[in-house]
Amino acid sequence: MKRLLLISAFGLLVACSTPAEANDVADDGKCLDDIKHYNHLVKTTGANQSTKDAAIVERDKGSEAWATGDKEACETAYQAAWALID
Repeated sequence: MKRLLLISAFGLLVACSTPAEANDVADDGKCLDDIKHYNHLVKTTGANQSTKDAAIVERDKGSEAWATGDKEACETAYQAAWALID
């Protein structure tokens, strides 16, 4: 029983000290933060369809830049995408 309580307390401590994924928008220089933020916004936003379509165009530009290894262009495109739907 003590072991179960200890494990539960440790699990709660870890869960409370881990930053939320949606709030992780610090500039890491790898575009990952911008991708995470965009994905979170897409799930939670109430933007109209034309705005979402424009954001998808920017997202696709960012994905292409990511694939070619241009992290700066990826970040720029994803930031433009989430700025549209934010």
